[in-house]
Amino acid sequence: MKNYLENFESYGICVGGNANEPSKEDRILVIDDLIEYVRTNYSKYKTTVFGDSKPPYPEILIKGIDDSNSYKLYGVFDGHCGSIASSFLKQRFPFELLATADFKAGNYKEALSKTFTNLHKELLSCSKYTPELFDCLFCSGSTASVALVTPTFTYFAFLGDSPIITWRNKSLGPEFPFSEHSIDNFKLHNKIIESNVFFSVYLEDENEPYQILAAGDKTRVEILDRMKKDYEKPHALPFSKCQYPMDALIEKEDLRVKTKIYPDDIRVGFSKLNVLGSIGDSIYDPKIFNVLIDEIEHYRKERVKAYDNLIKVLTSKKPVGHTISDPKRFKFEFEKTGMTIEELRTISPVTYTYESIRSFIIKQERWQKLLKNHIRLPESFDTSSILCSALMNFHPHHKLRAPGLKRQPDVISVLNCDLKLFILASDGVIKYYSTFKNKYNDIIIKNHENLKNMARILIEYMSFLGDDRSVVCCHY
Repeated sequence: MKNYLENFESYGICVGGNANEPSKEDRILVIDDLIEYVRTNYSKYKTTVFGDSKPPYPEILIKGIDDSNSYKLYGVFDGHCGSIASSFLKQRFPFELLATADFKAGNYKEALSKTFTNLHKELLSCSKYTPELFDCLFCSGSTASVALVTPTFTYFAFLGDSPIITWRNKSLGPEFPFSEHSIDNFKLHNKIIESNVFFSVYLEDENEPYQILAAGDKTRVEILDRMKKDYEKPHALPFSKCQYPMDALIEKEDLRVKTKIYPDDIRVGFSKLNVLGSIGDSIYDPKIFNVLIDEIEHYRKERVKAYDNLIKVLTSKKPVGHTISDPKRFKFEFEKTGMTIEELRTISPVTYTYESIRSFIIKQERWQKLLKNHIRLPESFDTSSILCSALMNFHPHHKLRAPGLKRQPDVISVLNCDLKLFILASDGVIKYYSTFKNKYNDIIIKNHENLKNMARILIEYMSFLGDDRSVVCCHY
């Protein structure tokens, strides 16, 4: 059988948004001999870097792999809200993939899918996986675009919006064989609605632009339908709208939703993500998000209970000083010495401040054992923030019914003999491929025999965005 990998070449580069600046959140993998890499580096793997709950599979399993065949592994991991997720994927992905039973059995599609699942689960259990940036209150996440080159096929696994570009021998030019996991991928809309994840939506009226926090099936469906109706491919890069002030929670019919809504106007969840597929982003897992909702509801019930009890005490003839009080119980702001029935009745038990609910939540057992590893609640907070709005307005019906983000990659395989080249890139390098396809393809076609030059030109094309830039180019 002819070996189509004899002349295989690879080149990767990962840099920051400014010249000569290292990447902040992007990471890449360029491994030309996967088995040799894992065997050489297994003993060097350190769980202390991220606090893995356990090391990769035992070395004896890895040594049992038949090395008569050659395997290559390439990846681009575009991190957001920090670098722990993308860095963890870069470190652990090769070991996790090679040790799966499906890899040994030659079921490479299944091996890649299971590796994504295992890595997400392991990342969430890492002791050092916590909110890491001052302006990010939640744990980081990362896209993952991976290419596994086997002796016969190349397998591509795509999760998020970091493009994978392939150029087949019989094709006139390069193509993007996937659909990005973003809000303008209409195939994902049903899953988004089913998960019950909320939206942050940018709207504009005659006066000024603003954001709404949109929850509830009807409102979210209406927003997505409005976006579909007005949909058109972008002709240029959008400007940032993150500075728009936050308005109220909307989960019923609202006239403002009748205005034009474009894909970039709709973001998902607390982090206002414009990508709907990632590893990490732990707050969008039900077992974490729903515990936060439980604690919000717990606070409300305890507040009303304490208020009602104090009303009974103050209206009874029994002196307040004779009531038995648990010193360990959280005391609400109205439970103070000298409180009179007249003063108490001017206070609403269902109205509270961010500072009050924060003080309550951080003293709860589930905060100490789970939530504090995934959420940061600063001492003071801008009342227009999404998190503050959620703490004030979310109820049990806002719980996630399924993960709010796609966790499994789309996987395809292509015969090596059919491929001329492929490129993995972060969206700081290739963004809105369908809009700028002619320009990107022109760069690729003119430089396909010089990977280093191709990568250099590609990372400069969108450098004005100021984003991290990562690209891996491979030629058969």
